[in-house]
Amino acid sequence: MIVNLRDSWMVQLHQNIMQGKEKINPRDITFFNIDMIEQAARHTVLHLKDCDTCQTNRDVLLELSKKFPEMLNTISGRREFTNKLDSVVKHLRLKHGVYPKGFFTGVYTLIGVALGGITGWLLAKTQVLSMYAAMTTFLGIGLIAGWISGQVKDRQITKAGKRLDMEPKLS
Repeated sequence: MIVNLRDSWMVQLHQNIMQGKEKINPRDITFFNIDMIEQAARHTVLHLKDCDTCQTNRDVLLELSKKFPEMLNTISGRREFTNKLDSVVKHLRLKHGVYPKGFFTGVYTLIGVALGGITGWLLAKTQVLSMYAAMTTFLGIGLIAGWISGQVKDRQITKAGKRLDMEPKLS
């Protein structure tokens, strides 16, 4: 399937973002991840024909690209901006398997540390090792194992073109 990433709405979205970036503080561009609007749009365009939610998300992304400078001026607007963008990204993640950079590294590292902590605590409670030795050893092992397995999974996602901050691979 060939997708024209320069559809008229994509061009309009890009122009809106460029104009809006001139109106806000550069720190807000990074803090609120304004570039995520365009990144989400690149992946959304691939599923427009077969996904009703993506069709709705196209309109949401266009609205965000037009209104984000005004939205970021108020607390309620910031909350609304964040919630709308997060819902688009969540849909891409759950329905289309598109993940943010480092997603699995973070998740797997957390799981590894938790499992390492539980293992260390159990070994310390059974008097096999001292609490300090068991916890430091197994927390470290869990941290390293989780980080490595997360890196491997993130590389697989990157090779498949399913990472949010890169151009999608067309199938």
